Amino acid sequence: MDVLGLDSAEESQDWPSEAEEKYERLEVLGKGSFGMVWMARRVAPAVDGGDDEFVAIKNIHIKDNKGSVYAEREIGILRELRHPNIIRLIRAYDLFNSTRLVVMQLARGPNLHQLVVKRGALGLPLCRLVARQLIAAVGYMHGRAVIHRGE
Repeated sequence: MDVLGLDSAEESQDWPSEAEEKYERLEVLGKGSFGMVWMARRVAPAVDGGDDEFVAIKNIHIKDNKGSVYAEREIGILRELRHPNIIRLIRAYDLFNSTRLVVMQLARGPNLHQLVVKRGALGLPLCRLVARQLIAAVGYMHGRAVIHRGE
């Protein structure tokens, strides 16, 4: 185990050389059934204005053809979405037939659950703001025939 709590197989997982040259892995943000999400810092010069210094990099492991279809659909949808309340895709890499690497905007700050746990019930002004942002994001996606389903 290393300081991040990863075993050597997870730690040594290869990224494409282009991604390794561009991003430095900082910490694991989460791990799910499809793979890991890393917080990373861009170490190469920015290519354009949409290339953030700190990013979230999702490593999607594809187990079968259904998983491949799911990953490609998710990446395709993220490429099309541009909304202030939706995480933005920066770039995607094909690693191997069984893995995709997706670089996304890093969401900073606490999530809604963390706010409620820390502060208790949210006040009406904050609830209105959150509801307005959620409705705007879902309305935007529905207008583009994308249906979000929470997991």
